[in-house]
Amino acid sequence: SGFYAATRLQVHDRLKVLLGARVANYEARQHNWGSDSYRKKSGQVIPYYGAVFDLTDVFSVYASYTGIFKPQAAQNEQGATLPPVEGINTEVGLKASFFDGRLNASAAYFQLKQDNYALATGGLTPTGSPAYRPAAGVITKGFELEISGQLSPQWQIQAGFTHNVSELNSARVSTFAPANQFTLYTTYKFDGALDGLTVGGGARWMDKTWDTVTN
Repeated sequence: SGFYAATRLQVHDRLKVLLGARVANYEARQHNWGSDSYRKKSGQVIPYYGAVFDLTDVFSVYASYTGIFKPQAAQNEQGATLPPVEGINTEVGLKASFFDGRLNASAAYFQLKQDNYALATGGLTPTGSPAYRPAAGVITKGFELEISGQLSPQWQIQAGFTHNVSELNSARVSTFAPANQFTLYTTYKFDGALDGLTVGGGARWMDKTWDTVTN
C-alpha cells in the first residue's frame, strides 16, 4: 500500500522541473513448509526528480532520478520470498518534436543500481522451482532510441531499439530479458479510390535470453 504526490513547475520559459515522491508500506507473511517468515517495511520513501530544458522549439534535453522499491516473488532454497528490490534509476536523454508534434523522436541513456537483485543459485525451492539469492550492487546500463508518429498524413510509424546489460562486479548477470531488442510497426491509410483502406504490419526482433547461476 502507499500514496504519492507530484508537481510540475515551469521555473523558466524553457525549463520545467518535476518533483514527486511515493511512500510505500510493505508486509509479507509466509508459511514455508513448517516454518514461518515475516517481512515488513513501513514508510519507505521513493523519490522522483526530473527536469526538461527546451534547447529550441524542436529539441529538448531531460534528466531524471528515481528511487526503486519493488516487491518480488523470487524465493530462496528455504522457500522464503526475497526482500524487495531497492535502488536508484538515473536517465538522461534528448527529445525532438517535428511537424508540430506529429512526429516525435527520442534518445536516452539510463543506469540502474539495484540491491536484493534475484540471482539463481542452481538449487530449488521446497516446491521444486528455481531458487534465488539476493545480490547487492547490480548495475544495469543501456540506451534507447525511439521514433513515433506521422511520416505523412497517411503513413504512421513506431520504431525503437533498446540495449541494456546488467553486471555484478564487472561480470554479466541474468536479466531474463534480451540485451538488444528492436521493434517496428507501421500503417498506411489509402485515399482516392481506396479511401477507407488501411494496411499495416509490425515485427519485433530480440537477442536470445540466458541465465547465470551463482553461489
